Amino acid sequence: MAGGNCPMPIRMPESEEVMDENCLRIKKLLDLYREGKLTDVQKADVEYHLLVCPECIFLLTLVPSLSPE
Repeated sequence: MAGGNCPMPIRMPESEEVMDENCLRIKKLLDLYREGKLTDVQKADVEYHLLVCPECIFLLTLVPSLSPE
């Protein structure tokens, strides 16, 4: 039984090349994510990426905002 009763689809880890491209894209969105300024689709994209990327989690949680004040 594929998927069972799980409400979230199970996705396989991405290849390193795809992950690098996603990291670059997600890193550009992290400040806006912190500020709550992303669309629902962008927010979901960032949150999914954070499930599989320790580097981006580190940037989000331990590194101060990257945008100039």
